[in-house]
Amino acid sequence: MMQATQRGASLIEFALVLPLFLLLVIGILTYGIAFATHQAVNYAAQRSAESVTHLDPELDMAAYAARATGLVNERLASVLGYFPGDAPSVAAAENGCDTAEDSESAAPARLCIDTDADVPGRRVIVVELAPTFDSLWPGFPQTGYIPALGPIRATGRSVVAAGNGGS
Repeated sequence: MMQATQRGASLIEFALVLPLFLLLVIGILTYGIAFATHQAVNYAAQRSAESVTHLDPELDMAAYAARATGLVNERLASVLGYFPGDAPSVAAAENGCDTAEDSESAAPARLCIDTDADVPGRRVIVVELAPTFDSLWPGFPQTGYIPALGPIRATGRSVVAAGNGGS
């Protein structure tokens, strides 16, 4: 008789612990995906900025910006291409990197190319990314465990000095 009540107690304990265990596992997976997405966006920003370093800094600004935009977009597509959503594509910033933009209206990706007034021929490349979690993971189940995620902000910087490009 004692054995039958013990089996019933184990079933009750299992029924109480299973939902908590599943909640823990789902939370770990959800935050793991969010963390991995954030790391991938940071990596993409830095690598895309570094992809421009082989361009000749002596090129005129329009040609340099066009080639840099193409290279950065190629790198972003290759690094963020495994996400189910679309990888952001950059557009060269018209007003330079120093202009403060409202965080709500900022583009999901922008490329800034500034010249260094102190060193002729030196260019500073900045890639700013701010894709939303939903744009990279469309249809991701909104479980409610993660509060509304804003844009995932990442910045990659690279400096191209005269004489170092074009190799």
